[in-house]
Amino acid sequence: MQEAIEGYFSHIKEVERPKCAVIGGCELYTGAPHFAAQTAALLGADVAVFCSKGSARSIRSYSLDYTIKPILGMDSIVETDTWQEELNGFTSVLIGCGLSRENSYFQSALNAIVACQNLKICCIVDADALYALDMLDSDIFVTNTILTPNHREFDMLIEKQKFPSCVTLLRKGRVDAAYNGEFDLIREFATEYRSPRRCGGQGDVLGGFLLAFSTYFTNDVVFLLEIAANYTRKAVCNAFRQNRRKLTGMKILEFIQTIV
Repeated sequence: MQEAIEGYFSHIKEVERPKCAVIGGCELYTGAPHFAAQTAALLGADVAVFCSKGSARSIRSYSLDYTIKPILGMDSIVETDTWQEELNGFTSVLIGCGLSRENSYFQSALNAIVACQNLKICCIVDADALYALDMLDSDIFVTNTILTPNHREFDMLIEKQKFPSCVTLLRKGRVDAAYNGEFDLIREFATEYRSPRRCGGQGDVLGGFLLAFSTYFTNDVVFLLEIAANYTRKAVCNAFRQNRRKLTGMKILEFIQTIV
């Protein structure tokens, strides 16, 4: 995996840096989009966070390493055409972290997913946005799309719908595993990195790894999932060794550049 990581950094230095978008962040949940965006930024990506107007100031206070675009609102829905204008030129988009289940945010997230499919952009769907997927016809999925459910969200998705072959799932849990859109197991990811403590923000850090790496590892989605999951666990494990029970999402971020 280290050789693949070296290839990634050589690519972004000599060819093109990833251009990533994070869609999420509301008044109640401002940390999640920061963990995802900061992770991608630490991995060399140019990142923009599309969040609610009420959360923009808090998210900006966490970091100056990414741009903020406060276009989500409780009294308005961001339409598909608007998303296509905003996201044109991005290489990957993460939708859902810190989104909440407010109806207008849900609808805006769904429109963003459709826009990604229209623009043929790699789309990563996480957290609250997963609960809105049954409002979409599975036929709209035509480009590389990654869903990142935990075990409860995975069970919820199984009950509601199946997805076409361009959709891959990364089931987060004690053992991370990749599934196809029919929910058939592809591979479980063995790892030597295990932390006795799981803290808030860990899944968002994983989303940041997927955001940055998806631009380079386009031809092998399963390897993309494996390398992102493995390096997330490595960062968490190293952070736990130093911080023990004081481990937080902010502490994980401190170890990202030391492991790649």
